[in-house]
Amino acid sequence: AELSITSEVLSALEVFEGTKLSSAERLAIFLMYHRFRADSELRPYICSLPHNYSSVPLFWDDKQLIAVGQGHLSELGVRTTGAKLYVVQQYNRLLPLLFQRAPELFDPEVHTLPAFLWALQTVKSRNWYVNRQREPKIEYAMLPLGDMINHRQNEPGGGRTSSDGARFELHSGSDYAAGDEVFISYGNHCNMHLLMTYGFQVEGNAVNCTGKPGGTTLQQAGAGWAGKKQELYRHWAASGIGTSSVLPRGKPGASSGMPVQR
Repeated sequence: AELSITSEVLSALEVFEGTKLSSAERLAIFLMYHRFRADSELRPYICSLPHNYSSVPLFWDDKQLIAVGQGHLSELGVRTTGAKLYVVQQYNRLLPLLFQRAPELFDPEVHTLPAFLWALQTVKSRNWYVNRQREPKIEYAMLPLGDMINHRQNEPGGGRTSSDGARFELHSGSDYAAGDEVFISYGNHCNMHLLMTYGFQVEGNAVNCTGKPGGTTLQQAGAGWAGKKQELYRHWAASGIGTSSVLPRGKPGASSGMPVQR
């Protein structure tokens, strides 16, 4: 029965034929759909996911963002505001078509903007790049259990698709004893990217956020914000979501007081 339900969702997504629908958006729609089905075979996985993302700036209100910016909108606030605008744009672009074409599957009273935001953030922070070239081709995937591994800066190893394209494998670059916690690296990212994507910073992170030589802290990145168009593009691209065209204009100041992963 579940397979037929999934098939129906696939059929519903055909409404986007000829419309740009990213892998992340496709996964988010599937995840949002299954989240509200008590009979979903994905229920154990859904229940293992975070119920909220309160440490991620995308879920902060304006008061929190201004407090972080010490009384004015910081670089983090500018990027977060732009990200929120982008998510609203995507919701208004995608979901009304599903409500119209597949009302038996998608309900505007259930599949709301907050539900879409939760699903998109879940995909953004927990998906794996699979790049499976054989049919069916898969670019990104959600991997239960595999998405529970914590980040450690500069940790070797990681995940990759097997040479025959039949499976996704996790490889350790470190030696672990029985009972040790296993780590992977989420990437060589600055604290701004880590905070906006995963909701934490790494203490002593030397990766800069500005594209300038030398390590840069989140606070220094905020203080050095130039507000130029090319800076907007670079910072927006680093956030991994959307386009800089929806970013508000302005010259924010330094930010501080972010949660830190120790």
